[in-house]
Order: sequence, then structure tokens, then C-alpha cells
Amino acid sequence: MYVVQTADMERIILSSKYANELRALPESQLSSVDAQCERHLAWWNTLDVVRNSKLHVDVSRVQLNQNLGTFVLGFAKPRKRPKNI
Repeated sequence: MYVVQTADMERIILSSKYANELRALPESQLSSVDAQCERHLAWWNTLDVVRNSKLHVDVSRVQLNQNLGTFVLGFAKPRKRPKNI
């Protein structure tokens, strides 16, 4: 685990080996919505509307799924190594 100071707050960097453990936590203990609201000071700029709706998640998911081929196919193609390296 690392703690990195950014311009506005400290960030905790965890190893990916903890991902399954974090996913198993209930939203009452670990909430991405609460984290976004805290990060962007939602109580001052009305971003806290995301607490009452999942629309922002659904929109992102639908658009990502529709365009997934443009992202994944670009990464899946074998790349030629430049000759000068």
C-alpha cells in the first residue's frame, strides 16, 4: 500500500491483489458514489444528485459496451517493433 499526496488530497494506492476483497465489501462500507461526492465536493455543486440515481452508471456502461470494439481491438492487434530500437 502506498499513500500519495496529490494537489487536493491523499490517495491510497493498493495492489490489485486486494481487488476481490474490495469488491466483496457492501456499498455501505465502500461506496464509489460517496467517494465521488467527497472528491468533487458534491454538497457544494449539486453533484450529490448521483446518490439518488444510477443513470450516470447506466449511460457510461451502455456507451462503453457499444464502443468496446474500438477500444479493445486497438489493443488486441499485434504491434510491430520499430527497427531503430
